[in-house]
Amino acid sequence: MMTKLPENFELDRYGLHVRLVGEEDAEFIVKLRTNEHNSRYIHDTVADVEQQKVWLRSYKQRELEGKEYYLLFEANGEPQGVYRIYNRHEDWCITGSWVFKPNAERNSALKAMIITHEIVFEDLGHDYVHDVDGINENNRGVINAMKSIGGKFWGERVEEKGKYMQFDLRKEDFYKNRPTILRFVGIKL
Repeated sequence: MMTKLPENFELDRYGLHVRLVGEEDAEFIVKLRTNEHNSRYIHDTVADVEQQKVWLRSYKQRELEGKEYYLLFEANGEPQGVYRIYNRHEDWCITGSWVFKPNAERNSALKAMIITHEIVFEDLGHDYVHDVDGINENNRGVINAMKSIGGKFWGERVEEKGKYMQFDLRKEDFYKNRPTILRFVGIKL
């Protein structure tokens, strides 16, 4: 049986507060996902807060079952962005839906990437992240971030918005690269 996060999961790490999203976050999520800058490389989202609330209600059921987790990251009490852990299997999962405000606190998106993978490996006990969804080939910043934490390219797929690069991230590669990326964001271990 897979390990689950507690229903009231919260974490403070590297200057960010992390918690599970709720219906009250629907408007923030819609604004993030429909922002012209952010939406270039992600799946289209309808700008309908009520529809997002309906999706979040069904997500909360999947969360209770331990199938997926939608994390919200805050800095200084202000929401900065979101990241998801989903399609969980015994030893692997997918991370994605990594979207942050264009004016997010400095390095909060990279810190969130580190924290999310720490949760995947430490709290949920997965051995690797298997990215079957991929990262849009034009989203160089995210591709570089994935490589910087140890992600290894394994394939690609094509869809309407272009070519998507697929990466695997093994636990041992992440921890080998974590000190370097933490130093980059100003954190000393």
